[in-house]
Amino acid sequence: MSDLHQMTDIELLHLLGQGDAGAFRVVFLKYNRQLYAAAYNKLRDREEAKDAVQDVFAKLWSKASGISLRNADLSSYLHSAVRHRILDMLSKKKSAGNYLEKLQD
Repeated sequence: MSDLHQMTDIELLHLLGQGDAGAFRVVFLKYNRQLYAAAYNKLRDREEAKDAVQDVFAKLWSKASGISLRNADLSSYLHSAVRHRILDMLSKKKSAGNYLEKLQD
């Protein structure tokens, strides 16, 4: 088998779908920093940014076999997943804040 670092994102995703931990590691190392930077830019909280990115990678690992990419763009897929995860986190924060306000009243 050829070197994982030389493979395309589609090839890596295919291996991920087969449970290849080496392919996951390559994808993680390739995208982790830029996803974290994007998450931190929106959240302005290091721990929450780490959590958002970790959640996206955990979902990638567990659902890789069901992911099909148009235009072979794993980067866009991952950035979109982080954006959606951030929106979920912010929505839950807002709901929790509203709930606490109602309790205080």
